[in-house]
Amino acid sequence: MSLPEAVSGTLLDAARTAPLIPIEQLAPGAGLMLVIPHPDDETFGCGMALAAAVASGRRAAIVLLTDGEASHPSSARYGSDALAALRRAELQEALGHLCPGAPIAVHRLAFPDGASMPADISPETVEQVADLALENKASVIWTTWAGDPHCDHQTAAALATRVSRRLAIPHFAFAVWGRFGPGTPPSGLTCFHDARFLAAKRDAIDCYRSQTGDLIDDDPEGFVMPAVFVDHFANHPEIFIREQ
Repeated sequence: MSLPEAVSGTLLDAARTAPLIPIEQLAPGAGLMLVIPHPDDETFGCGMALAAAVASGRRAAIVLLTDGEASHPSSARYGSDALAALRRAELQEALGHLCPGAPIAVHRLAFPDGASMPADISPETVEQVADLALENKASVIWTTWAGDPHCDHQTAAALATRVSRRLAIPHFAFAVWGRFGPGTPPSGLTCFHDARFLAAKRDAIDCYRSQTGDLIDDDPEGFVMPAVFVDHFANHPEIFIREQ
């Protein structure tokens, strides 16, 4: 995936007039499950909403599609195993800021980072994730949007769609990279914003040093999110689309 050219896009334009959704509608019931493609998508895409849901007493669990091990493929100091471990550690640190004191179960699927496809999702994986949702009393699923221009985001969206249909529970998608650039905004667009959790989200973003700074400095082609995009995600309302 190539980075967007600017912090602008038709989805962002539509979000300016989209209604705000309260956490009671975004996370109905006792629990929620997030299906995320990489460590950090839970923070950049829906960190405020996750913090609000857990602070209001809801139980949360995360299904991690990939470990994000391919973000710096040429690093000598951080091979794929080391990078995967680092990114999982960053996820745990970020969750400590977003959901302090709350045990958040994280289940790894270990799909290949940057190479997954919806066709890779087996019926057994759908049943496995559905069982995890039931174990964690999830009454809603959040995931990345199928309109995000990244194969792993689209695979996570496809998995969440199948599980939500299997369990007949609501499914909300949050837009990450799909908020930038051209395209037709989907129906069911809404936004979440709760300033009480902005500081926690910013602290969680700061945990992802491998993705936002020069922690990994031996791979000039590795992914580093430009500061202008970091600032955007840290401050902009979170964009959700009701899928089911």
